[in-house]
Amino acid sequence: MTISMSGLVKVIIVAVLVFGGLAIWKYSSSPTTSVTSQDPLLEVRANDWVRGDAHAPVTLVEYTDFQCPACGAYYPVVEQLLKDMEGKLKVVIRHYPLLQVHPNALPAARAAEAAGRQGKFFEMYDLLFGNQQEWSTAADPSKSIFPSYAGKIGLDIEKFRSDLADSTIDSAINADRESGNSLNIEGTPTFFLNGEKIANPKSAEEFKSLVEAAAKKAPVVQSDATAAAEIHEHADFKVYLAGQAVDFSQAKYQSSEEAGGKELDASVHLHDGNGEIIHKHQTGVTMGRFFQSLGIAFSKECFQLDGGEKFCNGNGKTLQLFVNGQPNTSFDAYEIQDLDRILVTYGASDEKTIESQIASVGDSACIYSETCPERGKPPTEGCVGGLGTGCKDGQ
Repeated sequence: MTISMSGLVKVIIVAVLVFGGLAIWKYSSSPTTSVTSQDPLLEVRANDWVRGDAHAPVTLVEYTDFQCPACGAYYPVVEQLLKDMEGKLKVVIRHYPLLQVHPNALPAARAAEAAGRQGKFFEMYDLLFGNQQEWSTAADPSKSIFPSYAGKIGLDIEKFRSDLADSTIDSAINADRESGNSLNIEGTPTFFLNGEKIANPKSAEEFKSLVEAAAKKAPVVQSDATAAAEIHEHADFKVYLAGQAVDFSQAKYQSSEEAGGKELDASVHLHDGNGEIIHKHQTGVTMGRFFQSLGIAFSKECFQLDGGEKFCNGNGKTLQLFVNGQPNTSFDAYEIQDLDRILVTYGASDEKTIESQIASVGDSACIYSETCPERGKPPTEGCVGGLGTGCKDGQ
């Protein structure tokens, strides 16, 4: 759905009046400046739900309520912004259900989080806003409507029902609400553009202009490659989530020079179908950057796969990082070193299991880095670019 309306405010006012939400939605004619871009509460977190290019210069954080009519009116506008500003904008969605006036807002947020556990948060997000009038006044949409939505987007419905009934699913919603309270949010939707709280735009055109202006003001990120030493280092790694090893040999995680392939990050990548050797071409590359290049979010609290499925600390399960057999608390900030053997694991802290997983991490990095010639020569590597590779113009 495309909205280019200059009369967006009229649509919102009508919607708010129809649903009786005028008392909780406020429009201000000037932006609030009490929150600045340095506020850590507005930094993108590993457990945030994010749409758009992870490297986009503009970040729009939206605190939303699925039952809020104004949020429903802005929903297609924000979606169109993502299309119009592709590569320049990423949108962070955070929950802020207005419990006293919207009784179905929390159940809807829980439905989105439950879908997120199966990697389909945004598919449920789209259905909730696209069918807002259908479920907003239902007596118990968690039983009568939301499971049918789960079926429409291909979820395991029994798992969805189980997750929906799991009280721990409220933790992410409550965390969003608490951060919103700390940011002095008074109603929904509330938008922060590159860390600055903005007045809700009067039209889609005004919203786009604000994003374009923010993109022009955003600092130009110089290529790290221009300042980095020319290195060609390697590390062995493995990731286990709930006892299952993640297969990084899949094409979506591989940089490739083949026709139709793509280079995910010139400075750190996997390639040639090997999903257990990290190739590093720039000093300062961290585990966070490596996983980010694969579309994965990694922090000390959570590991979120590119499909959206999250593995977060809680319920007796923890996320741990081991480097060369030793626990490491740096997590995403850890700088990958040549010949490292890295394990990321999530699950119950069972000593025997951890020992077995550490032992399963390969020991082939020295062959690729040519520091153990007695073990043989490295395989011929496809030229996918990056410092120290000798690749020129992608050749």
